[in-house]
Amino acid sequence: MKIIAKYHNVVVYEYEHEDELAKAVGDQIITLVNSHDEHCLIGLTPWMIPSSIFTYLIQDHQINKTNYKNVKFFHVDELVLNEDKYQHVVNFTDQLKINLFDYINYKNKNIYYPSEHSGDHEYSRYDRTIWQLGCLDLVILNIGNHGELGLNNPTNSNINSLTHVIRLSNDNLAQLKKEQQLKKEQLPEYAITMGIRSIFGAKRIILIANDIETGKIIKEVLNNNYEKPCSLSMLINHHDVSIYVDRSAGKEIRNL
Repeated sequence: MKIIAKYHNVVVYEYEHEDELAKAVGDQIITLVNSHDEHCLIGLTPWMIPSSIFTYLIQDHQINKTNYKNVKFFHVDELVLNEDKYQHVVNFTDQLKINLFDYINYKNKNIYYPSEHSGDHEYSRYDRTIWQLGCLDLVILNIGNHGELGLNNPTNSNINSLTHVIRLSNDNLAQLKKEQQLKKEQLPEYAITMGIRSIFGAKRIILIANDIETGKIIKEVLNNNYEKPCSLSMLINHHDVSIYVDRSAGKEIRNL
């Protein structure tokens, strides 16, 4: 690991191998969980996040018995799968259950996610639930090729945005098709995403980037040269942001 860039409160860390990046992110989660006798709040998504992070957390739990019973997990994104034609699509809630929750000692009542069958009133209640508990202690997100965080695509990037429905971009659909080996007609049109306001309210934010194009966007945003709207440009003003990148993304950011 090495620090390759700094911008105000943003620090960019580069990792040689994915397992090193996974360990670094996993250790931040484990340290947070171990430091809270009472509940802590973590915002999480499986979307474009290396599965090796979840594998590391599972291995740690098996060996060190890290206790997750008081951790409240808030899903950052969820797919809207309200038609029969989407029956072959695995939603993000189930992905996290399969990839992580089934292997740690979580409590069902501590898993929060925006329901695909809810309306605007329920989405706003999702944000209020976070605020009533305080705020997210940590949120972990990917950075997309257009500077979007999770599924907060550029057209929906607003510092005051709350949990809302978005139309999946062509990039989102291509990635989803690849990940789940879906046919074009099986792809969902919409998803629900936590708004920038609740994400920005987190005590700490970890962003992950693992490709060349994303590295270019990060460099342009940190240099104030990215002219298009994007949620990344808003979060760089947060008081505690760490960006974890692999070599391909890091190559574009070095010598900022």
